[in-house]
Amino acid sequence: MHYPNLKNKHLARALFEPSDWWAYLRERDRLPSFRPTVGAIICYDANLWKWVSEYPGARPGDGQYHAGYLIPAGTESILAIRSKGIGAPAAVVALEEMAAFGIRNIVSIGTAGCLQPDMNVGDLVACRRAIRDEGTSYHYVPPSKYAEACPDLTGRLIRNAAAAGLSVREGASWTVDAPYRETVEEIRTYRDEGVLTVEMEASALFAIGAHRAISVAAMFAVSDILNDQKWTPGFHTEDVTKNLRKLFDVALACLASHGGVAEDHA
Repeated sequence: MHYPNLKNKHLARALFEPSDWWAYLRERDRLPSFRPTVGAIICYDANLWKWVSEYPGARPGDGQYHAGYLIPAGTESILAIRSKGIGAPAAVVALEEMAAFGIRNIVSIGTAGCLQPDMNVGDLVACRRAIRDEGTSYHYVPPSKYAEACPDLTGRLIRNAAAAGLSVREGASWTVDAPYRETVEEIRTYRDEGVLTVEMEASALFAIGAHRAISVAAMFAVSDILNDQKWTPGFHTEDVTKNLRKLFDVALACLASHGGVAEDHA
């Protein structure tokens, strides 16, 4: 049986769109009082989010984004939100709603497990493309092995990171819905293909970014190590916490200088 169950579902019209959600919010007087920002950052990690909430000059959002923060960056403000859950479905809901609000440049900042033997907890990764081993993206775009990040936005992030003195590795990730079903065979296969990391959101975010014609990029701090012998967690180490903050600052500066103009995704 193919997936999704109805063949070529990605070509069909949806019953309701994110714009309908915003119309519903308008009826309930839940629209934000601020205009769409030039960019937004999606966060997941609890420690990072606490730090974001205390960022100098941060203002709480309102309306739909009452749980987010507007972060000053030069003459611009960047919206920071925390995904309401882990994994592709929760991240894509956030992405869809921000795109419908009018935000055209979005960076996902999260953690990832590393697959390569020369990587360590705390290493920084810029994701160029991601293997689509999640289900969400297949409801939007035709089947393919990879979803591609926006090359322009990703390149800007990498250059900003280098200017900040950070060492960032570029490459592919493996996005999977089932973290407790990452098998030894898969780990070996993707390691041998040169895939750097495994996580739960990137491929879906990239696919929906292409579908909605917005710029989407993702950067990770390595939080755990996977090889064909054992799993070594390091989620709460100082290096992970510190480097997630550095990635946030890189994304903030990049989005503020981006001017809010979505480049050609391809």
